[in-house]
Parts: sequence; structure tokens; C-alpha cells
Amino acid sequence: KEVAHHFGDDDLAACFAELRRALAPGGRMLVVTRPHDPDYPFFDAARAVWRAHQPPAEHFTDALARAGFGRVAADAATYPATLDRDRWLDMVSTRFWSTFSHFDDAALAAGVDEIRRAHPPGDISFSERLVFVAGEAVD
Repeated sequence: KEVAHHFGDDDLAACFAELRRALAPGGRMLVVTRPHDPDYPFFDAARAVWRAHQPPAEHFTDALARAGFGRVAADAATYPATLDRDRWLDMVSTRFWSTFSHFDDAALAAGVDEIRRAHPPGDISFSERLVFVAGEAVD
């Protein structure tokens, strides 16, 4: 489960420091996260919440480096995604990502309606992107 973005700065630093301590030289650490500004078919308020809670890759590369990891780098992979609009609306309505937990029922319903108006029935296509942030335990 992709959760690193839920950690506060102090908890993230402590987690990465402990992982660095536990890894033997040459051991690798990988954080898989999502981009700060995704291509998902969000409603406007959800996009703002996402951006407020999903740090950019540099947040994680900097934290790994501060924890003593070397050879820290970030890379992204993009995958085409296609979903039926109504399936996507159902997923959003059930708050499948924590982003949607920030909205009460009325605000979420209004957001779902915003998406419905923006996308005709049928398939919605977008790019799914994953961000890979890696570091190596070095002497």
C-alpha cells in the first residue's frame, strides 16, 4: 500500500533513519508513490486536496538523503489507463483513495456530479503514473 505521503516529516525521517540503520551496505530502499499533480479525472476540489497531501518526489529524495542513503534517485513510469466512467464515479463515491475522505457526503456528491458533467458516458482514459524513489545504504 502506498502510504509514505501520510507520514509527517518527523515520522518519515525516523522511519527512513531506522530503515537505513537496518540495511546492510548495498541494501536498497524503494518508495513507490504517485505524482504531486496527477492526470486523474478528479473534480477540482479533489485535485486541490490531492496536491496538498501528495508531496512531490523531491520530498522523498531529500528525506532519504538526510537519513544517510546514497545514490538517491527518483524515476516515474506512466501507464495508460481506461475505465468506464460509471465505474470511476462509483470508486470516487466510495472514497477509494484517502483524498476523498476529506469531503462530507454532500461535497463528494457534488464532486461526482462535476466529473459526470465533464465526462460523457463510456470510457475515461488517463495516464496512471507511479513514482519510484530509491536509495542505497552506503558506508
